[in-house]
Amino acid sequence: MNKIMVALCALVLIVFSSCTKEAGFGGLSSVSGKVYARDFTPGNDVVPEAEGYTPDMKVVLSVKGSGRVLKETRTDLNGAYKFEELRKGTYEIWTFTECDLCTNNEDPVIQEFEITERKEDKVLADFEIKI
Repeated sequence: MNKIMVALCALVLIVFSSCTKEAGFGGLSSVSGKVYARDFTPGNDVVPEAEGYTPDMKVVLSVKGSGRVLKETRTDLNGAYKFEELRKGTYEIWTFTECDLCTNNEDPVIQEFEITERKEDKVLADFEIKI
């Protein structure tokens, strides 16, 4: 009887420890936000020529520390983006701002966030970029 209890306890531990899933897709949570851009006249970084929530901006999602892109999307007409079906974990999300001294004239603007609940709808602060 004692051997049966030990085997049963070991089986329960194996089953529950194998249920832990890494951050990524396959969950019930989401993250969303908006991209707000300011367009400056060349040589004038003080007063923007135009500004507002910007459509068609690339937004990228990755698991923090993985160096692997999970998914890319583009902002809609209102400058909004959304990634769905996320599991619990720590993520990074980024878009790009203009940078005259950077490679490809772009510099990433990164926000880190954590999904802690099974059905969490996380809304991030606006990205503020220069185009």
